[in-house]
Amino acid sequence: MLIGQDFDKISFELFGYEFLELNAFIGDTLITVLSLIFAYKTYKIYNGIRQPFFFIWTVFFVVFALTFFTGGLGHLCFNYWGIPGRGVSWFLGFLAVYYCEISMLSLLKEKTRNQLIFISKMKLIFMIIGLSWMLLYANIAEDVDKGMLLPTINTSIGFVYALGVLGYIYSKTISSAFRFLYISVLILLPSLFFQVLKINIHPWFDRNDVSHILLLASLVLYYMAIKGYAFQISDRKTV
Repeated sequence: MLIGQDFDKISFELFGYEFLELNAFIGDTLITVLSLIFAYKTYKIYNGIRQPFFFIWTVFFVVFALTFFTGGLGHLCFNYWGIPGRGVSWFLGFLAVYYCEISMLSLLKEKTRNQLIFISKMKLIFMIIGLSWMLLYANIAEDVDKGMLLPTINTSIGFVYALGVLGYIYSKTISSAFRFLYISVLILLPSLFFQVLKINIHPWFDRNDVSHILLLASLVLYYMAIKGYAFQISDRKTV
């Protein structure tokens, strides 16, 4: 186990090319596949209920899948794509968090919803500009973790606010199924400690792999909340 530093990146050759971090690529691929499965299932729910909440969650799952698909390739092909290859997933991550936020905000009253969506848009623009500046002027190549700073801050703020705070409020006022959302935030908390403190258990199971497992569990909880809320709406319509 290493704390405070990372193991050397695992490399392997295939078809004459040298690739890196197969474990990260596998974890990202699993998240991609599960996200697409839930996107399909959530879209089916939307077709039956036709509520924006479910459509925006569908978009979230698709963008989340793209985020980790490109992220996995960025890890795998880092020797060839460098920081730009990683940067694509960072920008997509901003967009995924944004859709998570507005999906939850879509259940609020119009005036409050519009005000908070405006704040989310401003945060998205600020993060995109900030990361663009860092990629252009900060020497991220020396420390890739610098590039993860804004995406980590953005995800923490967005998920705690949208899934944690609103998830808790909605679980008391709209449907108990929303409890799975604030539970998902609690499940992701250990990931923050593993990343910030650079706690690495093994070269083949490092801090990123821990985060991937927790994210997979969180995705399941997102869908459980969505499905539970959909069942409650369906029951109301049949009463």
